[in-house]
Amino acid sequence: AQRIVSAIGRRVDETSPLCDARLADGSRVNVIIPPLAIDGPSISIRKFAKQKITMEKMEQQDNLSPAMATVLRIAGR
Repeated sequence: AQRIVSAIGRRVDETSPLCDARLADGSRVNVIIPPLAIDGPSISIRKFAKQKITMEKMEQQDNLSPAMATVLRIAGR
């Protein structure tokens, strides 16, 4: 965890147990360590898609049911 955040000039330790940052490639990283993370360190890295993901594509890949896509289209009007 420390190596990830120190590479971008940040720190994570007992006095600063939470770090949200953007990595050099544009990904987002979130690091939480004790005492905030009760069961041990937690690291999440969110990488963004290079191409826009459409609802149609999500339906084709079975990530989204046709019914839910309809609900979202109506809600987004």
